[in-house]
Amino acid sequence: MSDPVPVSDLPFITSLSELSKEDRERFGLYLPSGHRNAYRVERMKGHGGSRTDPSWDRTANQHTCCNSRVYWRHKVACPLLELNGE
Repeated sequence: MSDPVPVSDLPFITSLSELSKEDRERFGLYLPSGHRNAYRVERMKGHGGSRTDPSWDRTANQHTCCNSRVYWRHKVACPLLELNGE
């Protein structure tokens, strides 16, 4: 199996059902254990976040915009995502 597509090159999707099994494998959506790679899925759905986002509060360890305690994603109803057109 070849290396998956870099995260920066992943396309945006609204649902995993848009992708064939081959596409899911090519985009690296499966971990070696066979489970889904949640980080890549959230990035493709436009919910991706970062510790460098202005909304990330290092003291509270969460995004202040949606209270997501996972730095690499925002919650689905996050107002910041709506502002960005995601």
